[in-house]
Amino acid sequence: KKQPPPMPKFSARAAFVETALQPEQRSFFARSIVNRLWHRFFGMGLVNPVDQMHSENPPSHPQLLEWLARDVIDHGYDLRRIIRGIVLSEAYGRSSRWEGQGEPPPAKFFAVARVRPLTPVQLANSLRLATTDPQSFDNLKPADFEKRIEQLENSARGMAGMFEYPGDDFQIGVNEALLFSNSDRIQKELLADGGDRLLGRVKSMKARKEMIDVAVRSTLCRAPTADEVSAFDSFLSKRNDRSAEAQKHLIWALLTSTEFRFNW
Repeated sequence: KKQPPPMPKFSARAAFVETALQPEQRSFFARSIVNRLWHRFFGMGLVNPVDQMHSENPPSHPQLLEWLARDVIDHGYDLRRIIRGIVLSEAYGRSSRWEGQGEPPPAKFFAVARVRPLTPVQLANSLRLATTDPQSFDNLKPADFEKRIEQLENSARGMAGMFEYPGDDFQIGVNEALLFSNSDRIQKELLADGGDRLLGRVKSMKARKEMIDVAVRSTLCRAPTADEVSAFDSFLSKRNDRSAEAQKHLIWALLTSTEFRFNW
C-alpha cells in the first residue's frame, strides 16, 4: 500500500524568501517586484514579458529599474512606498491622448497613458454601479455611502466570472459580445427598470435631453457631447411608440461602448 510522502522538515516558502533576500540575490528579487508593480499600474513592465528578466531581454529604462530596485531594498521592501511613488509620478498621470506633433512615441517610452481593458472585477463592479439609480446615493452619510458601495460590489462578484481576464493583447471576443446580447442575467441585473435602477430613473423622466444626460453621466462619468446628444435624441424621438425599449437600448449601447470597457 502506498504511503503519503512525509511532511517536509522545512517550509518551502520560508526557504524561498530566505534565498531571495540573500545579498547576492535580493537585487534580482527587488527588480522583479518593481517590474511587476510597474506592469500592474501601467499595463506593461519595464521588462516585457514580466517573467522574462534576463540579459537577453534588457529593460526599456535600465537606470530607472535599478534606482527603484535599490529604493525597495533600502526601505525594507515597503510596497506602499513604491506604489505611492508610481501613482504620484508624472508618467502615471499622463493622458492617453497624444498632444504632440506627429505619431505618438512607442508605448515602451510611457509618453502617453496606455489604454487598458478593465479586469473582470473592475468591469463587473463598474456595470453594477453604473446601472444603479444615481439618486439612490443622494443624502447618504459617509458610512452609509461606503456600506452601499460595498453591497453593490459584493452583488457583482458572481458576474466577474463571466468575463475573460485581459492579456497584453486583449481584444473583445465573440463570447463577450454574445453575453451582453443574450444573457438573461445581464438583462435582469443591469437593464431592469426597478426603482433602484438607472433604467427606472431614465423612464421616469419626460425630457429626452435629461434622459441622455443622466444616462451618459451615470455610465461614462462625463457630460454628453453635442454630437452624442443629437444622435441619441434622434434615436429616441424616432421610437416614441416604443420608448421603454429605446431607453433600454440607449443604456445598453453605453455599457457596451469602448469608452466604458477600457480604462483611458
